[in-house]
Amino acid sequence: MESEILSQGLNDMHLGLHRAAEATLQYRTGGDYTHIADIEPGSGSINIMAIVTSIGQVKRSINNDWCRSLTIVDPSTFDISNNIRSNGVLLNCFSERYPEWLPSPNVNDVIILRGTKFSTFNGQLRGVGYKDKLQWAIYDRHLQNIHHGDRGMALATQALGNGLGKSFSPFHQTVGTAEAEQCVRLLTCWEECLGTTAAQLGAMHDGAHQQITGGTVLATSGRTHNLISEASPDIEPKGFMDCTVEVVSNGSKSQMNPGVHCVFVTDYSPNPVIGDYFSTPELSDRVMLVELSDRAIGLLHAMARGSFWFLRNLRVKVGDSGLWEGRLREQSGSRQLSASDTTQEPYLQALLG
Repeated sequence: MESEILSQGLNDMHLGLHRAAEATLQYRTGGDYTHIADIEPGSGSINIMAIVTSIGQVKRSINNDWCRSLTIVDPSTFDISNNIRSNGVLLNCFSERYPEWLPSPNVNDVIILRGTKFSTFNGQLRGVGYKDKLQWAIYDRHLQNIHHGDRGMALATQALGNGLGKSFSPFHQTVGTAEAEQCVRLLTCWEECLGTTAAQLGAMHDGAHQQITGGTVLATSGRTHNLISEASPDIEPKGFMDCTVEVVSNGSKSQMNPGVHCVFVTDYSPNPVIGDYFSTPELSDRVMLVELSDRAIGLLHAMARGSFWFLRNLRVKVGDSGLWEGRLREQSGSRQLSASDTTQEPYLQALLG
């Protein structure tokens, strides 16, 4: 029965992918904006219009500037045959004086970024918005307008360098309707792809999970089984999910904090916001750090490298580095799986396949 559900889910998803591909082809950049896939690292100042898939916390940089990281995608980068968020690009934004000068979009909003610079790091495209160059605006998908967030008491324009430098504003002011119309086209494309890929994949997962658990977990908590590529602090309810993974390594979180126990796990699906802990192409952006605390610490000894696990009630959170991490607090419900018997474990079967 589980295989029939997965097969039907795959058929439905393939139909959705076809529709999503058609939507992608209908989107084109205009004006002086560049597709992410067309960016040449080191080519100078670049203007982009993209979808926000994650937002880091506002914090101080090593130079004491305010900073925040965003992950962005556009139709030129996401892979509709895998996960449309899987090829996101990390962009670090900086502000000298006001945290309110940093972009403050919501996930799935369109963001306009002007004056960005791009380079490669460990083979990955990375962007930066410097404190005296980056200008931005947000298209809110709910309000359907372009805005600059809550500026609070921060000035709209101010001289940099403690008032001795040039006058600067980080807030891009749109002229006419062309940029807003382009935001709408991009958002329409994105929502079409979300509806035909993520929703179909989620339905496939829910169906298989329903057969395994009889619906008790879904009925009481709304939590679903997810791939690492779908992991996000924004998953409902409140960032909690179930997952099936292989243990890559275990140990302390860092040499600086040996008292924190963690494991590194993968299901080989990519997620650009979970980090790159292992310098091998097959594991790049595919390994999530999972911190074990409270009663879950008792699982650490059994979670040997190469073992397979079903993890119940894993919470996805933003770590100190700005990357997404998992946290497991309870032993209850999590269990080791046998690779020799997958008849009742369709997710493990898919992982091994």
